[in-house]
Amino acid sequence: MLILLKWLAGVALTLSLLLLVAVLAAPKLVDEQALKATLTKLVAEQTGREVQLDGALRLSVLPWLGLEIEQLTISQPPGFGEEMPPLLRVADAQLRVKPLPLLSRRVEMDTIVLRQPELNLITLADGQNSLDGLLGTQEKEAPADVEGSGIIAALLIQGVEIERASAVWIDQTTGADYRLQDLSLSAGDILQSEPAPLKLSGVAINASDPVPMEFKLNSVAALDIDASALTLRELNLNLKQAGQELALQAGIFVIRPGAVSDAERLVVRARFEKPYGGATALVMDNNFDKLRFDSAATLLLITQLQSQIKVEGEAAISATISTPNLELDIASQQAAAPQLNVKTELKSRPVELLANQLQVDFKAAQVTASQASIRSDDLRVTADKPVVSRFFGDPVLQTKLETGTFDLARLLKTLQIDYQAEDNTALRQVSFSGRVNVSALRAQLQDMIVKLDDSTLRGSLALDDGQPAAAQFNLALDSINIDRYLPRGAEQFSGNASTAATAPAVNGADALAVPMALFKSIQANGNFKANTLRSGGLRMDDVDVQVVSQGGAVTITPRAKLYEGSLGGTMSYAERAGSAELRIKNEIDLVSLAPFLKDADVTDQLSGIGSLVLDLTITEKDGKQTNRGTIKVKANNGIVRGIDIKNIVEQGYSRYRSLRGKPPETQQGISKANDETRFAELLGNFDIQDFKLRSREFSIKAPLFRISGDGEIDIARQSLDYLLQVSVVKSTSGQGGEALEELKGFTLPVRLSGALQSPRYALDMQALVKGMLAREVEQKKAELLEKKLGIEGGGSLSTGEILQQVIKRKIERKLEPKSKQGANPPVTQSSGKPGDSEVITIEPNSSTTSDSQSKESTSEDTSKSQGKSDAVPDVMAVPQQQQEASQKSKDSAEPGVEPEKDQEETLKERLLKEIFN
Repeated sequence: MLILLKWLAGVALTLSLLLLVAVLAAPKLVDEQALKATLTKLVAEQTGREVQLDGALRLSVLPWLGLEIEQLTISQPPGFGEEMPPLLRVADAQLRVKPLPLLSRRVEMDTIVLRQPELNLITLADGQNSLDGLLGTQEKEAPADVEGSGIIAALLIQGVEIERASAVWIDQTTGADYRLQDLSLSAGDILQSEPAPLKLSGVAINASDPVPMEFKLNSVAALDIDASALTLRELNLNLKQAGQELALQAGIFVIRPGAVSDAERLVVRARFEKPYGGATALVMDNNFDKLRFDSAATLLLITQLQSQIKVEGEAAISATISTPNLELDIASQQAAAPQLNVKTELKSRPVELLANQLQVDFKAAQVTASQASIRSDDLRVTADKPVVSRFFGDPVLQTKLETGTFDLARLLKTLQIDYQAEDNTALRQVSFSGRVNVSALRAQLQDMIVKLDDSTLRGSLALDDGQPAAAQFNLALDSINIDRYLPRGAEQFSGNASTAATAPAVNGADALAVPMALFKSIQANGNFKANTLRSGGLRMDDVDVQVVSQGGAVTITPRAKLYEGSLGGTMSYAERAGSAELRIKNEIDLVSLAPFLKDADVTDQLSGIGSLVLDLTITEKDGKQTNRGTIKVKANNGIVRGIDIKNIVEQGYSRYRSLRGKPPETQQGISKANDETRFAELLGNFDIQDFKLRSREFSIKAPLFRISGDGEIDIARQSLDYLLQVSVVKSTSGQGGEALEELKGFTLPVRLSGALQSPRYALDMQALVKGMLAREVEQKKAELLEKKLGIEGGGSLSTGEILQQVIKRKIERKLEPKSKQGANPPVTQSSGKPGDSEVITIEPNSSTTSDSQSKESTSEDTSKSQGKSDAVPDVMAVPQQQQEASQKSKDSAEPGVEPEKDQEETLKERLLKEIFN
């Protein structure tokens, strides 16, 4: 602007000189062409420029000395070359001078009018400029006929009017190329001490940014050529470019090239359309009490700056920035402020940023401060000696951060973040301290101390978005209950029977699907420790978790003390052949089961000291999960509540007695929640397929029982279908009774089904009845053998074993001396013809019974025994094949001839007759 005005003053002086020369030379000149030649020669001598007057030249004397020129051209300085455009080309110029002030060496000009002027200001690569020598810097001797013209005392211009002007400024040393189009200027006598109106408008184009910028200026101005100062009052300047707008207002704006410039009551307003995504406009309103610019020292001083910034659109925010003093050194590109204050609102919550001793180095792209703080209600964040570097590209913040204790739950609610912890008292006492190094892609936290209510976390953490292992951590926690911080209403797996009963039928893998994406997203290496950790109701002590990830594979190794026992193992995740695989190998050893299972919300029906070994592989492909593996369970010295095996057995025995016609004992009913079964040892090996457990081996050793089992447990549905084989091993005084005494040695099938927490059970009465009848037959058999044959404990002997005992006793008695044999031995031998085989005969104590009667009795007793139970073993009967062979032998024998019989077969028949008589 000042260069332009200075150039206009030079043009006015040149035109005045032309007019003065024309007036002085007019009496000596006759025609217009001669006058043009004289004028162009004189101007060339005074300015060093070539002047061409291709149009008309009109001269007037009264009442004004006037000059009107058409098609005026002023060339560039010598050496610019013919290809360069002229310095000035004017289509029409009008100039009038008052004649009387000329006698007092004053030049008083009327309004200078320039129509369609074209100005070309060029700086060559060697530094030569279009204005060099134009303003008469070289002193020349005035011609004799224009004596006195070089001693003008004053130059007064009523005004300047420029219509449809254009200007070009090209600087070959810097590559700058600026152009003005449609330029209009209307100015009063700005050379007087009193300010005159000034209006300027046009379009500016920067070759590097072809989008044009419209400008408009209105002010009251005064130009002091001697002091090289332009004073603008009530300044209004508007700039518009592609939807962006800048407005500047000033009470006083004084421009002094090469010296100190001042401004007072300066207001700068700006509006930028769509500055970034989500914002429709950015509006800035800046107020300066005072502004001073020292062009010699390139120093800008601003007093009492206050700036209001508003972002319009979806993420609408507003902020007020203020500083008492701002100092900007343009040469060194540095700025400083003793204090900077930023006030804004975030979701209707006031936020204030305060920075002390702020230093900005634009060349190094770095901001420093002695201290910075953020305040918002009870939240206060303090940064000690913060440093922000590379703020033009990838900004990095380095500082030590510290917060006071604040209510995080309240802050989240204010920010309209939809999160509410399960515990209403959680997140009420939160604080942080640590050294921070944060950029857009990396964050490092060292010497970190985070207090979360009653918990304290210490350690270091690094997050790197550009590395395969994005997180590096080393964290130590004293204690925490994670369940307090879970979102309220979050669905958790529960072993509640009613829930399982009403749950819709779903596949086990779907019901207990593992979030594989969580493992896939883990890109971390580090260690986490906790003295005490509660999660899912479980308490773990001395927790130590190692995480290693590399190339998409993740291995997590947990260690912890768990309910007087220990937890160990690994969790390994990897992707192979288009599928994701997670293998869990965990071992829980010597855990106190009662508190462990109760806190885990699995069951309160089992106690003891237990161990668990889990080997589970989960595979996910095309969004579907399958799993397989094994689980081994062992527990000692415990109690199973909700099922009373002793009561079940006694109920079964009572039912059995009622079926036999004996008075039933008191019925105990079905097992209740407070029933229990004590055991010394519980073992179980299971195969897992889609969270369904199938037994490979299951047994329980109890003081009164031995229990084995087989069946299926559905973890997803919390249901089971299981068959127990309960064997009564002994009856201890005070624990047993008639039922257990009678059932000792028996194995009773008990089927469990339904909900896992409260299963239904059913005792197999048919098996019980069959077993008891078989027991009675054995007892009767033993009594008969002892009474008839003197064989003790023969109830469980087979027929062949009984015959062996009889033969053995016969042989022993035969070998004894006759004096030692009894008077009436139960077994005698009868002799036949010499050479015949020995035959064992039974001597009856009463009347003799025929063979047919003996057979009928045997058949009848056997039939009765079989009628009691289908399972009664045929231990006393002659084997069927032997009977058929004997009958066949009889049928084939000739009449009157005794067939040969096997001695053992004859003994069996006669023995059976005697026993059942």
